[in-house]
Amino acid sequence: MIRWGVIGLLLVVSMYSASAADGGDTAAINKMLERAYSLERDKPDSAFLIASEALRMCVESGYREGLAKANMRIAGAYYSKGENAKALPYARDAFSIRSELKLYSAAAGCCILLSNIYAALGRTDSVYYSLYHALRLNEMGNDSVSMASTYLSLGNVSEEYKESKKALEYYLQANRISTLIKDSAGIELSYSGLGYHFYQEGNYSEALKYFMKTDDILQRIHYPYDNAKNLNNIAACYEKLKDNKKAIYYYRQAVIACEEQGMTADLSLSLCNMGSLLVREKRPDSAIVFFTKSLSLAEDVSYLPGVAKCYEGLSEAYAAKRDFEQALLYHLQYSTISDSLLNSDKISSISEMQTKYETEKKQEQIAFLDKQTKSRARQRNAFVGGSVVLALLLMVVIWQRNKVKKEKGRSDKLLLNILPAAVAEELKEKGKVEAQLFDNVSVLFTDFKNFTAMCEHYTPEEVVADLHTCFEAFDNIMGKYKIEKIKTVGDGYIAISGLPNANPHHARDMVMAAIEIREFMAGRKKEKGDYSLGIRIGINSGKVIAGIVGVKKFAYDIWGDTVNTAARMEQASTEGKINISPTTYELVKDDFICTSRGEIEAKGKGMINMYFVENPCTHLKTLSSNS
Repeated sequence: MIRWGVIGLLLVVSMYSASAADGGDTAAINKMLERAYSLERDKPDSAFLIASEALRMCVESGYREGLAKANMRIAGAYYSKGENAKALPYARDAFSIRSELKLYSAAAGCCILLSNIYAALGRTDSVYYSLYHALRLNEMGNDSVSMASTYLSLGNVSEEYKESKKALEYYLQANRISTLIKDSAGIELSYSGLGYHFYQEGNYSEALKYFMKTDDILQRIHYPYDNAKNLNNIAACYEKLKDNKKAIYYYRQAVIACEEQGMTADLSLSLCNMGSLLVREKRPDSAIVFFTKSLSLAEDVSYLPGVAKCYEGLSEAYAAKRDFEQALLYHLQYSTISDSLLNSDKISSISEMQTKYETEKKQEQIAFLDKQTKSRARQRNAFVGGSVVLALLLMVVIWQRNKVKKEKGRSDKLLLNILPAAVAEELKEKGKVEAQLFDNVSVLFTDFKNFTAMCEHYTPEEVVADLHTCFEAFDNIMGKYKIEKIKTVGDGYIAISGLPNANPHHARDMVMAAIEIREFMAGRKKEKGDYSLGIRIGINSGKVIAGIVGVKKFAYDIWGDTVNTAARMEQASTEGKINISPTTYELVKDDFICTSRGEIEAKGKGMINMYFVENPCTHLKTLSSNS
């Protein structure tokens, strides 16, 4: 596989620039943009470098169509890197130029990219708006091929948002259009979409049927990229159908196809899938080889979900070998990365508002301090005589002593805000904190609904102030039940009961706290109306590892499968509901009225029985009122 270094890329860029200078501006720019597109997925930094130079050349030459293409490629590079907020303005500029030039089909392509960016940013309404706008543009351009492609995107989005019935309709519509115009590529993609739909539904036989239809078409048309992905899909179906022999065969074919096309991320996925299958086949040594190679590739392209999956697989493989020390090491690495992926897009959106808010506050403080400094300078000039200097020195000594005492009190108070009291004492005494395993705890995750709508209708200051009000109330509730707040992650809130001091009623106390949070948010919804924040709550109980992360800006954090499952409980919850796992249910079923939801799929966990907590039982209400 060719690896493009910075020097090599600069040579490519300079070569194209020289060609443009010789008069072949348009042709040179188009070649550059084709090259950027080929690098966009696996080498987005390289794609960005080439597309940025093409953008400069387009501005100089006045090549408007090329300007739109260059903006699209830069947006695509940012999107591939996961930097969605940066991708958005470039995709919008590309759309504006193409709309102005009445390039309707090309503008529809911008809408599809915009829908992907909006989806990554969690802006669901904008996702659908962009795709429906793409449909209108395709009608204006009378482009049936692009129309089918848009229906496919609508199917993918609907599948992502668990709107399965809609997804099926869109995939079938894409298939009808492609069949009508005899577009083999469109038919292949629609079959692939239908296969994905049935795979998500758990109908693996039907999914396999459509992936095999896709394979039949790909034998006739040369789309090696699609072929590599489809081979992996076929293997996944056989794996689900317990036909491991065929699954291994198709995974091997997928690996070969991905290597030939330089599809690093997909190659990593195929190798990781192969490793997981080999663990189940009780071949952990072979599995470790596949996981290790997959991990290296995922790290090469900074594909964090792939890295997390490899760590999880390596943990399982070493556990199968009974090498529990290595298994624990990889499990901790998996947990750390999984936690960092939670709500990552929401963290980005809110951090921008917080930065703006804090910057304005800092500017106010700087202005105030500047004013104070000038005032003190005038005061100093007024002191005359030795007796005054002596008095001043005495005052300084007293002030410094009081300041040290005050600062120590402030630092102790700050430490207690960051860490549990027992942990803070250990840190002060020993200068470090040992990680600990806690066997019986309950973990709570919350996440706000309507956060995007609120951001669009209120100023950053108002949004941050509203979050502060909510989190302050949550903190007070946690204090009431002696529950430790761990952290806020964007607009999410994480807390744990039963740590660092053991609490036999950790699950009961956590559910009581969750009910009070639910009631607090319900009251705010009545007060604030349409753009108020709703909330989802999830709780799971079990064992966790807890300790301090980092040496600068350190934080007390928790890791383990219990934490990840608690996050999945929140994600599978609905607005205004408290969703609990079977483990928590067994601990609180005698204290609360709960409604069984049956088995629900949790990402990365499979099917899990879940329960909604409705209200405390009568005896618990009495206990609560007496306390």
